[in-house]
Amino acid sequence: MARALALAHSGAGDLGAQRARVLGRLDQLAGVVATVRGRLLVDERASDGWRRPGVPSFEAARSAVSRPGPGAARQEVRQAEALAALPAVAQAVDAGVVRVGHLDVIAR
Repeated sequence: MARALALAHSGAGDLGAQRARVLGRLDQLAGVVATVRGRLLVDERASDGWRRPGVPSFEAARSAVSRPGPGAARQEVRQAEALAALPAVAQAVDAGVVRVGHLDVIAR
């Protein structure tokens, strides 16, 4: 992590290629995070453990716990549903072949 941060703040030259590789790896990591988050969100929603008085939906519960805001919570849940419904897409996102930004388009 420290090396990645050092690359992000370094000058041009050969380090530009290293920064590009680090960014590529971070993009792949975002896919892994999205697929793991998706599995957890689908399981949590199915468990009904999130239900509380005054909480109208799973998205509202997610928003209250993680504080991403209602729009971001809806987006996370929409992506999680797409990953659960489309295992080949989930595998591609996890492998970094399909980027998380594309996952949102697929989910819609």
